[in-house]
Amino acid sequence: MNMKPLYVVASVFLLSIITGCDSFLDEKPDQKLSIPTTIEDLNAILSGTGTLKGVQESEVMTDDYYLLDADYDALFCMTDIELYSWKDPNFIQTCDGDSGWGYGYSTIYRANVVLEALEKYQAQYGVSQKSEEVKGRAYFLRAINHLEIAQAWGEVYVAEDADKKQGIPLKLNADFNEKTTRATLAETFGQIEDDFLKASQLLPVRAEKIHLPSRAAALSYMARMYLYMNDFPKAAEYADLTLKEGGSLLDYNEFTFSGRYPFTVDEHKEVLYGRALSGAHYSMNVGIRKVKQDLYDSYPINDLRKKIFFSENVDGTIRFIGSYSGASLFSGTTAAEMYLILAETHAREQNYDLSRSLLLSFLQHRLLKNTAIPNILDDNLLDEVIEQRRKELLFRGVRFTDVKRLNSLGAGIKMKRIIKGKEEILPSNDPRFNLLIPEQVVRMSGVKQNRR
Repeated sequence: MNMKPLYVVASVFLLSIITGCDSFLDEKPDQKLSIPTTIEDLNAILSGTGTLKGVQESEVMTDDYYLLDADYDALFCMTDIELYSWKDPNFIQTCDGDSGWGYGYSTIYRANVVLEALEKYQAQYGVSQKSEEVKGRAYFLRAINHLEIAQAWGEVYVAEDADKKQGIPLKLNADFNEKTTRATLAETFGQIEDDFLKASQLLPVRAEKIHLPSRAAALSYMARMYLYMNDFPKAAEYADLTLKEGGSLLDYNEFTFSGRYPFTVDEHKEVLYGRALSGAHYSMNVGIRKVKQDLYDSYPINDLRKKIFFSENVDGTIRFIGSYSGASLFSGTTAAEMYLILAETHAREQNYDLSRSLLLSFLQHRLLKNTAIPNILDDNLLDEVIEQRRKELLFRGVRFTDVKRLNSLGAGIKMKRIIKGKEEILPSNDPRFNLLIPEQVVRMSGVKQNRR
């Protein structure tokens, strides 16, 4: 029988949720999944390239970049065009690669296969350190993908009504025949939290490679998750725990580079987990996207990121080259992000001296040596932290979700871009901040679509 690649089967599985088609269910997803008899087999299931790909759709929708008219006209994928122009794509079309929805649920499916197989494996052969690490990795991958899908397709999290708002379909087993429904936001984030907690207890303190999760990676994603939930005490707690586990700031004064891209993810000591956006959309191509001039200009001349993160194109436009993954857009967590989470949460809790100290420590690693940093007044501290967060985490898949959460707190951020001479605006708290669920999923499963 001709075996289908796992990511194709899992994507079809979620897009056709759930049809009960016997001919489809009769086909095994992948040879590796057909007879997973060893821990190595199970670990291999979690090692596909797609398991390291984050949701790119929300990054396409940010206004940190723009396209020239000719490049916009050259977009060949309708999903890409509609995301960029905020026109509500509800048919997630394959562009340069699989969509964030497809990658995400494919990896969730892999994780569920492994968790179910591990239950049988450990019942037969007993629990070992290696089997527990693989289990932790599966919980981590299920959590991180549910989280990113929830941030893009789910409603913004507000604790007071999270039990009434729509989350996403939670897939917690590998049963193709299970009826698919949307969980509430409270249920969605409760499950993500539980999976991350389990992962943090099972994963090793240090991973063999940066692309493998560690305890610090799980803790760091919990800090990112709690910040999105506006749970500032827990965000601070887990950012602090992360930094105690490992990860330190890189002093850009001591950083030298050559070549087209300055960073290599495997050699960057700030990186806690090496993840990148999916690369599915041509608009995100390094040669196509242009950094907004006012954003580039906001970096002062003594900010070393201005030199390291950017280069000038021949036409005078600005190119972003500061991804920790080279040509791919890095979207993992770093020690610097944890510093900024701590600075923001402490500012919100009015622990101004501690927030200011954290921010200054961070800036000393980014600004030219001996730069005099003006005293930041308490009233301005939170705004400064938010600005530094945008500058530091540029093109990492967090800007769109930051705008969602900040607007839920009353920030009133609206995004603007000019497309062929016409100004397009995405207002604060607009329903389009919650992407439409792919129409195939809605049609075949009956799950409720996001409101418009």
